[in-house]
Amino acid sequence: TIYVAIASYRDYQCRDTVTSIFERAKHPDRIRVGVIDQITDGEDIHCDAPHEPCSDNPEQMLCKYKNQLDILQVDPLLAVGPVFARHLGHRLYRGEYYYMQSDA
Repeated sequence: TIYVAIASYRDYQCRDTVTSIFERAKHPDRIRVGVIDQITDGEDIHCDAPHEPCSDNPEQMLCKYKNQLDILQVDPLLAVGPVFARHLGHRLYRGEYYYMQSDA
C-alpha cells in the first residue's frame, strides 16, 4: 500500500490533485490519501468535494475511493506554515508500506 500526504492551503485544485492520484494509479485500491485541507468554509473548495454529486456520478474518483481519503480540515487563520501542515499529514499515516508527501 501507498500513503500520500498532501498539505493544501486554500488550493481550489486540490480535489483535482487527489482525483489524479487515483486515476493514474495502476492499483488505486492500494492508495490511501491524507489531506491537510487549510480552507475557509463557504469560500474555498473542499479537497474531497467531487465536481458532481456522487448520487449523479458515482464513478468519480472522489466518490469511488472516498473510504481511502482522510481529510483534516484546518482553519487557514490558524495555519502556521507548510512544515506544520506536513507534520499533521504525517500524523495520518497508518503504517502503509510506502509513504509520499506533496504540497497541493
